[in-house]
Amino acid sequence: MNVEYFGLNHLGWIKKVYHNGIDLTDNVIDRFDEIDGIIEKDIVQFHKAIPVSHLKYYFHPDRILNKPQTRAHELLSLEEEILGNFKSGNLEQGLNLLNRRSTVWYKYIIDFIKQFMEINRRFTF
Repeated sequence: MNVEYFGLNHLGWIKKVYHNGIDLTDNVIDRFDEIDGIIEKDIVQFHKAIPVSHLKYYFHPDRILNKPQTRAHELLSLEEEILGNFKSGNLEQGLNLLNRRSTVWYKYIIDFIKQFMEINRRFTF
C-alpha cells in the first residue's frame, strides 16, 4: 500500500491510494462513509482527497466536544483495563484490548509481545 500525502502532521490529506500499483483512490472515496463516521463523504468527494482523522476536530468540533468522554479519558480507561488484565495474568485478553486503540502500529507491538511470550513462558508482569 502506498499513498500520496500532503499536509503537516495531523493536518493532512491523502491524495492518492495505491495497492500493487493500482490506484484505489476513487474506491476509497466512494466507500469513505464506511471508514469514517464523522466526516461526511461529500466533503471527501468535493476535495477529491481523504482527510486524516484529526481533521474531524476542524470540520466538526461540536460533535467532538459534545461526546460524553474525551479521547484522552477513553485511552486512560482502556490503558487501566489493559494493565489490569496483564497484572491478573489475562495476557491474551489484554492484547485483544489493544485492538481498541485503533492504531495501526499496535498490531506490530501485539505480534512482538505474543512471540516474546511464546519464547519465554516465564514472563510475568
